Amino acid sequence: MPYFAVLYDYAPGSDPLREHHRAAHRAYLNETDHGTVAVVATGPWSDGEPGALLVVSAPGPGELHAMLDRDPFRLHGAVAQRRIRSWTPVTGPWA
Repeated sequence: MPYFAVLYDYAPGSDPLREHHRAAHRAYLNETDHGTVAVVATGPWSDGEPGALLVVSAPGPGELHAMLDRDPFRLHGAVAQRRIRSWTPVTGPWA
């Protein structure tokens, strides 16, 4: 199944929103029943930039968009922009 790198850019001033919805956001990403979509790894940028990276396996972008649209961070306006790039790992455990 193809992999995708999802880059979240957080909305300016969304710190209180993210703090309030962080537990629901993480619980949602950790759910095992996203149909054909599997969340492989997630986490915020460690350099202080407001955003995060999600690595996701999905049959295609349609299923991925549908799953990400239900993320509490997106539902409550914490994500200003979401960029999705298809990704082909050639080394490592996901290759």
